[in-house]
Amino acid sequence: QDTPYPEADDGAPLTFTTYKHEFPRPIATPFPANPSRGEEVQFTDASQTYLSAAPATAVSCDDVNCAWLWTVPPDATIDNATISAPIVIFNTAGSNSVTLRITDKNDGYWAEITIQVGVNANLPGWKEVKPE
Repeated sequence: QDTPYPEADDGAPLTFTTYKHEFPRPIATPFPANPSRGEEVQFTDASQTYLSAAPATAVSCDDVNCAWLWTVPPDATIDNATISAPIVIFNTAGSNSVTLRITDKNDGYWAEITIQVGVNANLPGWKEVKPE
């Protein structure tokens, strides 16, 4: 991530940046954890952010303090990539990656996490019939 204070960078290789506070902590879980192809998956966000310098207590992300950006595989569909709890439909069986980027709206700091979702192939359909 770019430094939030570019004017402080003197170009020296040993220069470091001190940030105002810790970066956000992205946390999310899919439900169901191992869906079938074509099944709706609800992601639940439990991300946290910091409002002041350490030692600070993390607070739950909300629309005031955080922005969400979800990235899904090209063949998956997502109802809204910028909300806290989107619904995703995976169209390919196997391991699918979903990335959540949490941005602190106050200072622009961001962090991201990649979640692997194991998607099962569809089970074959069957129909019960009464013998004649």
